[in-house]
Amino acid sequence: MVSMNIMKKIGYYLNLGTGKCIQTENFMNKNFLFVGEERSNRAIEMGVTWKDRRLAAAHLSKATDALGLDWETLCFKNVYEDDIEDIRSFEGIIVAMGRKVERELKKHLIPHEYIHHPAARGKIRIIENYKAHVREQLESCLVVA
Repeated sequence: MVSMNIMKKIGYYLNLGTGKCIQTENFMNKNFLFVGEERSNRAIEMGVTWKDRRLAAAHLSKATDALGLDWETLCFKNVYEDDIEDIRSFEGIIVAMGRKVERELKKHLIPHEYIHHPAARGKIRIIENYKAHVREQLESCLVVA
């Protein structure tokens, strides 16, 4: 098996769940699907979604911006509201936000990366800590210059 470092250098990412190699140049284009649980009551009251960069999405957007990801090209689903088959059929990198989502994706045998939910409490709530966490968890999925 080719090492991840070699894969990155030649412009590919190996999805360990499927064994498929995906060209990393595609990662900057709608090839990240961030999966949350469900919209909060507050998000529903405010009429906002992940795309609006409000509430928990504000924290996530700061972390993805720091990685150089274009927010407008990222995809978002909620595991308890959206069709699980839409998540399963996504061609790209699926990112579980939080342990509940991770458990649900594992239950359905959906390969994914994991990050803490952006509304998590404790030291991870400090934005610099969250940015570092997201970078650490997703750096193997990013284009290496």
